[in-house]
Order: sequence, then structure tokens, then C-alpha cells
Amino acid sequence: MLQTFLFVAVPALITLTAALYFLNRISREGPETYQHFSSGPGSWNLTQNSTSQAAGGDTVAKRRTKSSDTPKSHTGECVVCYEESNIVELYPCRHRSLCEDCVLKIISRNTRVCPLCRRKIQGYSEVF
Repeated sequence: MLQTFLFVAVPALITLTAALYFLNRISREGPETYQHFSSGPGSWNLTQNSTSQAAGGDTVAKRRTKSSDTPKSHTGECVVCYEESNIVELYPCRHRSLCEDCVLKIISRNTRVCPLCRRKIQGYSEVF
């Protein structure tokens, strides 16, 4: 009896854990990262949350655009290595707080997230 229960419960628990991990990842990275998934019958449209109404009449997408329109300039040292000047701007978050060496290390890993806001890094450019 216990063997049968474990035989059914363990795969269900693994599936539930994987689903929760994926939903957590979506909430951290934002639905715009997963827009390439099609939404057909039986699937969830990941962009629904970005157009839902928020307090004050603004949509979530508008608030994200407003907050990310202004470049976040920062002068001084790199927030990762504390040594080099800040010459790289990350996209889409537009943080300018990292040196190129640290950005290259971050994007060479699988996580590829900004160390300040945890948004997925989609690109970077040098700032002069």
C-alpha cells in the first residue's frame, strides 16, 4: 500500500515542483521574456498580466515602460568587482553599474540576469 502511494505521489510532487519553479521564474523575469510562446487552446497567455489594470488606471506594461524609460546612470565603481569604471549599459533594464569584464562573466553563465534588478539581460552596450 505504501509502495503504491509513493509510486503515485513522488512523480506528482516532482511535477508540481517543476511547475512552481517555472511560474516563479516567469514572475522574476517578466512575461515579455516568454512572448514567443503561442497561446492556443489549453495554454495560458503569459502577456495577460502585462495589460491588466493596476491601481491608478495605469497598466502594468505602462508602469514598466515609465520606470525603464529613464536611464539609471551611476558613476563610480562596478557593483560586482568594485574596481573598474562603469562603461556598460544593460538592456532592457538600462542599468549602468557594471564594467564590461563583469558583464561578460555574467552573460557567459546560464542565469544572465542583472545583479541589481534580476531582469534577464537581453543585450548590453558600451557607454562613453
